[in-house]
Amino acid sequence: MSQPDKSLALRQASEFIKREFSAGHSINAAEIARRFHLEIRDIGQIVHALTENMETPQIAASADTPPNLTATTPREQQMTGWDRPPDEPPLEMSQSELFDQLKVQFEATAFSSDSPDSRLFGILKRMSEKKFLAQEQINWLEQQNLWRTLMHYYLMCYTQSGKLSNAVSAAIAARKGKNPQRALTIADTALHRSRNQNPSDRVPLLLTQGWTRIQLRQYAAAEISAREALKTDPKNSNATELLNAAQKLGKGQKRYRRNRYEYDSDEYSERNMTSDDIDTMVEAFGRRFSEGYMMDDE
Repeated sequence: MSQPDKSLALRQASEFIKREFSAGHSINAAEIARRFHLEIRDIGQIVHALTENMETPQIAASADTPPNLTATTPREQQMTGWDRPPDEPPLEMSQSELFDQLKVQFEATAFSSDSPDSRLFGILKRMSEKKFLAQEQINWLEQQNLWRTLMHYYLMCYTQSGKLSNAVSAAIAARKGKNPQRALTIADTALHRSRNQNPSDRVPLLLTQGWTRIQLRQYAAAEISAREALKTDPKNSNATELLNAAQKLGKGQKRYRRNRYEYDSDEYSERNMTSDDIDTMVEAFGRRFSEGYMMDDE
């Protein structure tokens, strides 16, 4: 394929993938590569560029019909991907091509090595077969900062086990993967599905939801999450910390002046805070909580 033809194919593939993402659909890298006469590696680069520059959209839903992580209808299965059988690769697909496809499927395109001999290939194959990972494999993914891949893994664990701790871990992984909107979708969905469960089991999810709302500058909503958690566990220090953060940041948001935030409280008096300062503050508030609730299955 000539360079102009390939450039056109790349643009067309990029627009197609963007539309699929916007509609909440999962994609098959091998099928898209064949459709536009490109290599799977080209599709991986497109997906990586798109996910770095746009957030995964939240699926619109009413309070009675939230986005469903454990889909049951054909339409829901198409949106989530996890509840469908894994796509069978063509018989002629090489190990390298399969590796490229799995990296796209599990959002690991930032990983530098393309060799099937890499440790990541074995991990992604296990995930495609819906098998649990060993703790050392989870630790390795964390060390490689493959948080979005971990998000997919914890969603699989949540789908199979129904444990809310896995939903918490999936949301935290999405947030650490710089996709707070996806994290909020996960938390909202899991909270809706667990509304009839023991309220104390839902507190970690409420706190995850609240910190994610703060990261998205939804301070009033974050305060609601904190108050609901405190209603169940009045002595929860993490919930109290979340409530204080939401209230202080909410005051600062109302006093917005010249792209800076000013606070009346003693803690923030005589300080002007930029948006970057607030990101740092949110991270400081949430670090201990996030690490404390990064739960894994045995």
